[in-house]
Amino acid sequence: MFASEDGMMGPKTKNFLGGLVAVLTGVLGIGGFVLYAIGKVRAGHGLDYYFTGYGVEMNYLGALIAIAVAAVALLIGWIIRFWFKRGYGWSVKKSNIKKGKRAKT
Repeated sequence: MFASEDGMMGPKTKNFLGGLVAVLTGVLGIGGFVLYAIGKVRAGHGLDYYFTGYGVEMNYLGALIAIAVAAVALLIGWIIRFWFKRGYGWSVKKSNIKKGKRAKT
């Protein structure tokens, strides 16, 4: 499926597979931490502090809120992108765009 005629993978296939492994590892890592943090919050230790890899003092409830805010921000960004790709947002006429300069109004 991914191999060429000589049985070797090309650079595009290697990049794709490497990216796929990286994305899956990241999703599994974040998912594992979310499940761990939810367990800590349910056990009553949601406000216990731990130190992140950068030395920042954080608690499990705050980490869950930060992850939820990031997920909501991504969702809003995707909705805005969908909105503009469908042509519902405002548009800029190409005739008003000058090369490297703002158009006079």
